[in-house]
Amino acid sequence: MEFFQELLRQAEDNISTVRSVIKTNENIRQAIFSFTNIEQKSIDCVQLSNLIEKDIPQPRDSRIYDHCAAVTKLYAIYENFVEYLIRDWLVLLPEICPNYFDLEERIRKTHQIGTGRLLIDLNRKRYEHLLLEDVINSLHSGVSNQNGYELLLDAFLFHEQNLRR
Repeated sequence: MEFFQELLRQAEDNISTVRSVIKTNENIRQAIFSFTNIEQKSIDCVQLSNLIEKDIPQPRDSRIYDHCAAVTKLYAIYENFVEYLIRDWLVLLPEICPNYFDLEERIRKTHQIGTGRLLIDLNRKRYEHLLLEDVINSLHSGVSNQNGYELLLDAFLFHEQNLRR
């Protein structure tokens, strides 16, 4: 669908940036660690020699750090991509399926359980953007068979259940 092409493009751009950072850092590491004596090489870059004189991590430690940062960044990119995908899908779903009870039972159950969890956790800072009335109305409009129900993203995504925990 054209609808999700922009999300996919943004995720691909972010992944490309992560690859570039890793490649650039590896090139810098190779330039720094390929020689032991600065006088042996003709280096015009004063900044590079200043960098070498400072406390820099060992090559292996630097690589591990970059890889950890890349994995964390990739996880955040994919998590963000999936969140936007689900958010957009939840906006489209009431248009595709105007009757709440025509939704798959699994979707309705997830919405109902998620709404219950939201009501319990509504006082947390993470949910300060939600109003009690909106959370209740989200479920009520669906189960009362009103047209125009809304599926709140927060009822479907609970971050403590993901890999960050």
